[in-house]
Amino acid sequence: MAGGVRHREPPSDCVLQAVLRTIAGPKEKQEPNLERQDGRPLRVSARRLNQTGPTPLICHTGTTGSGRTLHFLHGPAPLVAACADTARRRTRDHREARPGESQMDGRLVDLGIVVGAQVKSGESFFAKEGRDDTGVGTGWWFRENDRAHFDAWLSHRLPHFIVLRNLDERVSYWAPITKQTVKYTRKGAKVFVPRANVVDAANAGRLLTAAAGTTVRASWEGSAWAGAILSPSHQLRHALIVPRLVAPHPNRGTDVKLTAAQVTAMLMQVRLRDVARPEEEAESYIPNLTALPPDAAWDWRFAAALLRYIKTGVPDVLSGLTSSDLPPYQQAAGTVAHAAGLLEDGRADEALALLTALLARDEMDLIDHAWVQLQYARTLSELGHRQQARDVALDLIGLGQLAPDDVTAAAIGGAAPNTLLAVSDWDAVEFGSTMSASDTTGSWWRHQVAGWGLSAQAERSFRAWTRDTGVTITMVDEAWQYLRSASLLAGMVGDQTAWRGTTRDLAEYLLTDREHGADPESVAVALTTMRLCGDYKGLALAVRRVVNDGHAAAAQAAALLTDPTNSTRTPARADLSMLIESGDLLPRDRAERLVEWTLRTFHDPEPYASRTRPTFMVRPLLVELLTALVGAVGENIHHQLADFILELPGLTDQYLAGRIAGLLRRLSPAVWTPDRARKAVDRAGSDDRQLAYSLFGAAATSLPSARDHLTNEARSGSLGAVAALSDVTAFDTDLVSSLITALTARLEAQLRDAVRGEYPLGGVDLGHALTVLNVHHPQHANWDPILQLLEVTRCGGHLVGALSVLAQRVADLPEDVAARLTPLAAAIADGPEPAPSLVDNSDPRPPARWLQATLERRAGGQWQRHLAYLLQADTHSRRIAALLAGGGDDQLSLGTLIVLAGDPEPQVRATAAGFIAEPPSTIASHEHFYRSSSQIPAYLWSEHWPRPRRNYRNCSHSMNCSS
Repeated sequence: MAGGVRHREPPSDCVLQAVLRTIAGPKEKQEPNLERQDGRPLRVSARRLNQTGPTPLICHTGTTGSGRTLHFLHGPAPLVAACADTARRRTRDHREARPGESQMDGRLVDLGIVVGAQVKSGESFFAKEGRDDTGVGTGWWFRENDRAHFDAWLSHRLPHFIVLRNLDERVSYWAPITKQTVKYTRKGAKVFVPRANVVDAANAGRLLTAAAGTTVRASWEGSAWAGAILSPSHQLRHALIVPRLVAPHPNRGTDVKLTAAQVTAMLMQVRLRDVARPEEEAESYIPNLTALPPDAAWDWRFAAALLRYIKTGVPDVLSGLTSSDLPPYQQAAGTVAHAAGLLEDGRADEALALLTALLARDEMDLIDHAWVQLQYARTLSELGHRQQARDVALDLIGLGQLAPDDVTAAAIGGAAPNTLLAVSDWDAVEFGSTMSASDTTGSWWRHQVAGWGLSAQAERSFRAWTRDTGVTITMVDEAWQYLRSASLLAGMVGDQTAWRGTTRDLAEYLLTDREHGADPESVAVALTTMRLCGDYKGLALAVRRVVNDGHAAAAQAAALLTDPTNSTRTPARADLSMLIESGDLLPRDRAERLVEWTLRTFHDPEPYASRTRPTFMVRPLLVELLTALVGAVGENIHHQLADFILELPGLTDQYLAGRIAGLLRRLSPAVWTPDRARKAVDRAGSDDRQLAYSLFGAAATSLPSARDHLTNEARSGSLGAVAALSDVTAFDTDLVSSLITALTARLEAQLRDAVRGEYPLGGVDLGHALTVLNVHHPQHANWDPILQLLEVTRCGGHLVGALSVLAQRVADLPEDVAARLTPLAAAIADGPEPAPSLVDNSDPRPPARWLQATLERRAGGQWQRHLAYLLQADTHSRRIAALLAGGGDDQLSLGTLIVLAGDPEPQVRATAAGFIAEPPSTIASHEHFYRSSSQIPAYLWSEHWPRPRRNYRNCSHSMNCSS
């Protein structure tokens, strides 16, 4: 049986090689002396078993130098099968080779593979040589004019081989006879025997795989109810990987005591209610797992530890179950379970130590050994040991073929390709065969469990959406049960990719479910789970949502559990994302320690990179982390960060320089002493332009010459200098005049392109910039380009900024401009929905309606009708409704604000609550309701830098909108 007897007799270089060298010799009445690789002789004899019949049945018998006896039967297929069965029944010594069987792998584990072979020798069989495109011989065609033999070989229960023996060179070549390798001719058939398929020790692995490849596999249809009959030493592995074959079906009932393996399988299905029933119900069929006696059997203690782990998530409860005194299969199960728990908790170093110790003892059978090896490869991958992980995983892919009747072998072998893909270059793996290997029965069953969980989640969401008030009696959260079971199964088998996906599904369910999402502790667990499974994109979005919804304490708790010094491959980027999104929530001492680690890693990223093997650019993310931590650290750290920036070598990489510029703008102005300001100016010439302008802008606070330099560049038309100067209200007359002239020329050129349907991607929002200057410097204003922009352009990205500023500052507009704006705003507000775009999906209709309403309110018209339209639309429209209502002083406006203060979206609630707390009498006298500062965003200078998402409230004093 596969995975059975482990032989302790010294290896004989390859028993399989001895068998095939035996069958490749002369057939009858001869006893050739075949030499083994170690130089010891292999004695071979042959005798005819059947004395009658046209076709002889010959038994070849070989004796190795160590005394091992080998048998191979040659003759008609029915006779070979019958004699092989008889020989197996009579074989009592398990150390003796079974007839016709290539019995052991490199670790002397009995594989139980019986094969048949057709051996041909002589020059005639090497006459039909096959050649490649270059004319090089690659092998020989073995053909027969009658298809009967090929049909018999293909229909036989045993896999068959053709072996061509070159007697002169004493070399044998082989090829499997399968439906894929046999080519039918018009009358007969043929099979190609590759020159590379030499019968030797180097090809033993390939030959074993081929020998097992055509074995008939067990059928698992119907196993959901009946399970499977398994050896006791295999039950625990099946319980942890494919529990449906061991656990009693939930609807089947229990009238006998359950075994520990069955209970373990039920726990892997997270059937906690079935395992932990009231004592009066449970005593008859299961012990109390929460109060086992000290002398309880190991398998029951294992089940109890697994129950505690599922309830607490603490992998340490699984320790102490891996003693070397245990049977090997129990050592394997205990070690794998503990290692999988440690990996779920991000503790790969400890998992590696456990797995290494068990593999060093080398006591397990074929499949248990492969199971532990897969977890070992998974752990190596997490710790950055790519080549070692690849070597281990590569050897496991064909496991299912070596044990075709064991579904766990296929599951383990099917999980290995995912590990191989994770540690290999894209061009180093043949994806078709790799993906085929991962398509196994075990993975189908796991996907089925995950599907049940997602279906239960959809049902809960639907009932919440319908506001169902009915009482549903249920003893378990089925969505959590199935999703947690799927993640456990993926972790236990060692499939890191599947574990990441199922764990992400579980975390998303906990965050989005109405009940779980309202519990701060559950939210913190979900954020941590999402981080550990490496979903950095989802995590960033989730943390923002959680903080905006008021669960800042949950985000802080999850951030405090994040330690980038221990990051591994999977959660590395998510660890940084967690800290970037919640950095300002951290306590000061924790934030300052993170700053120290970040600076140290920025200067020397090799230790971090060698451990995590990042697929992202490390230094830019580290700078983002520093930027996020600025608000949580003390003034001394601000000084340290200023020195860090000034001491960097010249930065010409635009991406990294942009992140450094963002960090610089977050620093306290107090750090820019005259000495640092001079250093900033001195180094600006060696940096990318974006960083250079930011350095000049920081220096301008204490160095007049730096401000003069920016002013002169701004007069020459540099928008980067304008952004560095920041406050548009402080610009002098000459600067304003030159800027308006320059922006007008560029906007008019853009409008000419717009008439032809051409719009620039990214860059400066010229309409927004010119509108800001016009509003704050009316004596130099030029409104004609703005009016033309609103008339000819329907691209939201070029309209939203200007419309928002106009709506905020409508009281400052000249009468003639206001009169011309009203029909333009109405045309945009009532226009069609913008077509979807891959680049810019900004909708100009809500800000246009805001402008239209404020213009009508200024003229004394009926502006209130626009509130009804905005209130029925999306989040951005409702927020604009709050801004529109905030500018009014009537009861309708106040009522609207009160309603919007209870809006489900936090940005809408915050805007409405701000106006209720401090109601403005006029827009002009309460400008702070529409802007957080008069600083111009520094990205304004860039012609190619993408504009961030617009914030309609922060536009009145900015040359562009910021998020």
